[in-house]
Amino acid sequence: MTEPRDWREEANEKARTAARVLSDWVNDMGHKNEVFVQAVMQEHRTLQQQMFEVMLACIAEWAKAEQYDARNAFTILKCREIMSLFPGGTKVPLI
Repeated sequence: MTEPRDWREEANEKARTAARVLSDWVNDMGHKNEVFVQAVMQEHRTLQQQMFEVMLACIAEWAKAEQYDARNAFTILKCREIMSLFPGGTKVPLI
């Protein structure tokens, strides 16, 4: 008999893989933000909405960071400013 699939763990592994792929891409000094942005903009609008929610969740986590240094200070401080615009949190409607 086949073991039941662990859908949550599969989804978690996809998330970890996506983060590694994005990290690898931005680690390439020749990466072009415009290409990534245009690819995102070509996705289905519902998927764009969900991607925005993921990006907001990242911003929210950076905003909470207590320890940072010169390498990511701009990120942390800007994220705190951005989150001040979202007092209700980072949940985005799914339509």
